[in-house]
Amino acid sequence: MQPKKKVKKGPLLLKAVKKRPGQKSDPESSASNFTKNDLFGIKDCLGISDKELAQILLIEPEVLTEPDFKNIPISRIADLQKVVSRAVEIFTLKGMSEWFHQPHPELEDQSPLEVLRAPEGDQKILQLLAAIEWGVPV
Repeated sequence: MQPKKKVKKGPLLLKAVKKRPGQKSDPESSASNFTKNDLFGIKDCLGISDKELAQILLIEPEVLTEPDFKNIPISRIADLQKVVSRAVEIFTLKGMSEWFHQPHPELEDQSPLEVLRAPEGDQKILQLLAAIEWGVPV
């Protein structure tokens, strides 16, 4: 895990994970304003494939080629957005990508990306990120 330092973040990532002016704070509302570019920006920052993104969103990979989000559960996009937003506040972009790929003892030696594939995996990752941020030994 690399300590937080000032890193210029790409515009796609910032757009994808930050609240927009006048936007409601409801995560589902936020996710419903996402574009495919936003979602693929997060995918690129995490260094994952389309197949891995589909697994996290609990959809078939072919759904990512559809022109809109009608077959992607908005709640899953909101969950992913929350997790990545939190990680961006704690890690550098490079450190974040590395952290998501490495097995972690608090996750039963699974990587955070593996845990995100479970329906409630986002909550486990958010708890772990909070512990890291507060300096709790993990």
